[in-house]
Amino acid sequence: MKTAHALQSQQPHRKALCTYYSSDSSQLVAEIRAAYRATSAAAAAAADCHPTTAAAAAAAGNTRSKLLAIVVPHGAACDGFHVAAHAYRRLAQQLQAARCSRLTAVLLGTEHRGTTPIALSRRDWMTPLGPAAVDAAAVEWLAAQHHLPINEAPHAAEHSIENQLPFLVHAAAWGWDLAAASCCPGPAEETAAAAAAGSSEDDRQQQQQQQQQRPAPASLTIVPISIGYLGQQPELIQQYGAAVAELLQHLRAHGSQQQQQQQQQCGQPGTARASVADAAAGSHQVVLIVSSDFTHAGPWYRELPPPGVSLADYMAAQDSPLLQAVRAGSVPGLLAAAAATRNSLCGLYPLAVALEALYGSSSSKPAADVPQLLTYSPAHLIFPRPDSTGFAAFAVYAK
Repeated sequence: MKTAHALQSQQPHRKALCTYYSSDSSQLVAEIRAAYRATSAAAAAAADCHPTTAAAAAAAGNTRSKLLAIVVPHGAACDGFHVAAHAYRRLAQQLQAARCSRLTAVLLGTEHRGTTPIALSRRDWMTPLGPAAVDAAAVEWLAAQHHLPINEAPHAAEHSIENQLPFLVHAAAWGWDLAAASCCPGPAEETAAAAAAGSSEDDRQQQQQQQQQRPAPASLTIVPISIGYLGQQPELIQQYGAAVAELLQHLRAHGSQQQQQQQQQCGQPGTARASVADAAAGSHQVVLIVSSDFTHAGPWYRELPPPGVSLADYMAAQDSPLLQAVRAGSVPGLLAAAAATRNSLCGLYPLAVALEALYGSSSSKPAADVPQLLTYSPAHLIFPRPDSTGFAAFAVYAK
């Protein structure tokens, strides 16, 4: 008899589990907005306490070059979303500034059961906010070029990739304009409001005006890659890291070719000539998104701090060596820190593969600056409870 997850892996679309966030679209939007508001409040608090440092950080963020990758947790809406939003805000701001109309997100998620070293997904992924379409051509290219398996089964019961999609689908629907997304009603809210208010002519006109004020949506495609347990096999980390580096290079080159063709078509006789801004509006961006949680501690996880040490202090001590290794872009350093601390992070190997793709020996790797730690917090400091998970958000920019 087939299990529910086995049946799920055979469906034409990957259904949303909605284990860590609401299955109701309006409530999910509210959860995302709450997470973004929390990042704004944190930035304001930092500016009040350290105005000079905060201003310098803001200036650095505004003048940075292209965002290549982010590292985000895969926790719940009540806690993990609040940390992940720091990275997704950076991503959305840059995409909006670049007038990006198409984003391809290469997602490295952890396979918690550790049964499959690597697995690609070719199905579209559903969310309560709409589908996240898979770039099937990119998946097939990666599978053919690097002999990697397309296997839906490891993805069926996993949440590390799924928990990133609400942020991406929500931001794409607003053309990366988080200011509008935070204050204007979305389609689901407009429909609910219209139903509550009736269907008078004034209501219909108001709804049409709201829809006209919405920014144009952007196109989103994803490349989901599940990474399981790789053990003491550094050659697999190198192999998979090189494959991801070549995929990113392939996607950027393919996007550049398409943009050049569009610009050439705009300049042909009989067609309207595009301005520089119009050409930029058609740009294709590629970003690597890596999901990892850090220390899991508390009674439920059977990992307790020593007597006299608070849970927050214990987790910070456990996670600090790993955060430093990520900031150094060091795969050996990351693996050594995880071994030395016996850290219970669930995302070691996606992190290692991502660092290899960004800073390893592959000739295809991008010219990446060192990862920037945006924020770190144990989950129980965001949503109080006896157990906790270490959450961190990083951003990696081009040099």
